[in-house]
Amino acid sequence: AWTWTQVSQNNGFTTIPSPGVDMAQSIQKAQQLLANPRIRAIVNKAQANPKVRNAVQECMGNPASFGQYLNDDEVGPILRELKDCI
Repeated sequence: AWTWTQVSQNNGFTTIPSPGVDMAQSIQKAQQLLANPRIRAIVNKAQANPKVRNAVQECMGNPASFGQYLNDDEVGPILRELKDCI
């Protein structure tokens, strides 16, 4: 199971694996996901929108947050699209 921690870095957030998670496995999994052109397009779309980008970062740090964003008009469709690919 993956667990994630967010650390503040230059007024933004960087998501890093929590202690106990194999960094090499996490990087490999991320690379595999981003090798999928559909997932890469969704990620690019999410990164272009600050509201969506912040919501995704929050959800990575706190998976319980997904519920609140799924009903958001801007964020929900992107989260559902990403979920359908994974």
